[in-house]
Amino acid sequence: MTLQTVGYVLLAVAAIAFLVYRQTTWQPVQLGRMLRLPLILAAIGVYSLLSEKHIAIHPIDVAALAAELVVSLALGAVMGMLSVFRPITDAALERWRARRRPSDASPRAEVRTGWLGAALWIVLIAIRVGMDVGAEALGAHAAASTGVILIVVAANRVARALVVAQRLDRHPPLAA
Repeated sequence: MTLQTVGYVLLAVAAIAFLVYRQTTWQPVQLGRMLRLPLILAAIGVYSLLSEKHIAIHPIDVAALAAELVVSLALGAVMGMLSVFRPITDAALERWRARRRPSDASPRAEVRTGWLGAALWIVLIAIRVGMDVGAEALGAHAAASTGVILIVVAANRVARALVVAQRLDRHPPLAA
């Protein structure tokens, strides 16, 4: 095992630990903030994918990307449906205000997906790795690129954010 492989494994473990932490802790609900990172990731992913000159995009790449996007969007929607809401606590609101501009609208609720949401992240990662191996075996080199990974993660987060926002609108005591 090379030092680079060890680095990738450690990075993957750290990313999974961070994702589990974020899924199991309460986070203030703000649609704009929830969509910002996925939109940035998607833009970087598309740019990365289009700027790789040595990788040609073939129909198998498009099919693999479409399949991954469908799975990612579906898992994101399920994560959004599994999300649990509560009114934001005074302590959380004070922490939030300490990091924001006074003109920012204060969140009224917090959300978390919990351990099941963390498990779904593991499922998404496993599907992504499986698709990567399968795509490479079929000659779909673009489907295994970093750009596609970023696009898949962005799609998952957008789906979750939109479902969370739609559900929050149906809970007037939390949304008001």
